[in-house]
Amino acid sequence: MILIVVIFISKWKINIQIVYRPSYLMLTIQVNWLFIRMVNKSIRLDHMQEDGQKDTFHTFFSQLQELYKMLPRINALVTTALQHIVIRNWKWYTEGGIGDAALTGMTAGGVWGIKGVITSWIMRKSKEDCRPDLQVKPLFQQSHFEMFFSCMVSTRITQAIHTVVQLLRILGSEKRKEKECK
Repeated sequence: MILIVVIFISKWKINIQIVYRPSYLMLTIQVNWLFIRMVNKSIRLDHMQEDGQKDTFHTFFSQLQELYKMLPRINALVTTALQHIVIRNWKWYTEGGIGDAALTGMTAGGVWGIKGVITSWIMRKSKEDCRPDLQVKPLFQQSHFEMFFSCMVSTRITQAIHTVVQLLRILGSEKRKEKECK
């Protein structure tokens, strides 16, 4: 009985890292409980664009436009998921360029703005326990894009179970609404 109580009231720490380079995408997830590493999974998701175009700040913005279209649905899910999570560490580094110095400078400023908005939005919806580390390094004479993201969050297992139930309820109600509209 004591073990069950300890499992439910102790904190679980989750470390997520994403490394993106042209033709390389690595996702690493580590889950720790009471100094014991329960999960240590690295998933390599290599991807090449079908048109052979190199990844630049320009392609990053087109991908963000697609994400923007899904924001209303994402907002409800993220709000539910983040309300019981404490963010312990937040690092987001980006470097890249378009090949033209003037356009790269303007794009780097836009990337700063987007990263600031996303980070403040997530920090506001969660319980923040750290200062975010954001960096953008413009490469003025290159057409290139790289990104590194790392965050560590902690939560209690009871809060995680409650969040999953709420997420399933939201997704279930969305499916019912879609069926009613058809």
